[in-house]
Amino acid sequence: MASILNIYDWDGVKGEPKRKSLEIARNILAEAGYPGGKYKDGNPLVIHFDSSWRGAVAKARFNWMRKQFAKLNVDLQIRQI
Repeated sequence: MASILNIYDWDGVKGEPKRKSLEIARNILAEAGYPGGKYKDGNPLVIHFDSSWRGAVAKARFNWMRKQFAKLNVDLQIRQI
């Protein structure tokens, strides 16, 4: 049975899924007008993530998400609704 590969996050390499590199994400940010995760005026790009998640599991997930965006120099702000 063939699996479906999310082409936005994964590449098929020798028949196996391989996560796209941070360099690709950096290039996409630059093409979108945010080179280095910054606005043209040099201020950091801020993304607001609205969520109703609560509890320890949510906190751990939010911390992981912030860490991933920080690799791109993007400031992820969690807003609990």
